[in-house]
Amino acid sequence: MSKIMSRTFFTLPLALFIQGLLISVSLFAMSPSSLQLIPLIQGAQPIESEKQIVTDWELPLSKYQKIDGQWRLSESAFISGQLSYHLYLIKPVSRLAEVMAFYESVFNQKGWQMRFHCERRACGDSNDWANRFFNNKRLNGLKGRQSLTVASKGKGTVVLYIVERPTGQLYLAVYELMERS
Repeated sequence: MSKIMSRTFFTLPLALFIQGLLISVSLFAMSPSSLQLIPLIQGAQPIESEKQIVTDWELPLSKYQKIDGQWRLSESAFISGQLSYHLYLIKPVSRLAEVMAFYESVFNQKGWQMRFHCERRACGDSNDWANRFFNNKRLNGLKGRQSLTVASKGKGTVVLYIVERPTGQLYLAVYELMERS
């Protein structure tokens, strides 16, 4: 076998292997990861996710209110650590009450400390949560069809927002934060 032919023979399979590996790694990196701190409800289809290290991230402990002419959280805490964001579409179409009950039971059974919870109109305008906090217009929904829970356990904190869109689609947005030591 000539040197050129043997080099091509071994280079082509290696190149194909590397190409396949790179495609697999990029698909894995692009696919949203699952939740780490709490279980994911059955039927949740991942839409997007991201991870980052944050310093002084504002944790909501109230709904948005107009304070000194600006929309702000009247109560919040600032925490630092590894922050993960996940957005899911809940299918088959579930009822908001079922999803809320599932996560209420998870938090109660697993010993999570509730730091803030609101439902329906008590949460304020879903537009505030969608655009001011989550920065995601997909979460614009009906005022009477939303729930926000902030819970902590150990060094973990979860912000869980469930909203129903006027189209009937149900979205679940989750921030998970593992605080630094």
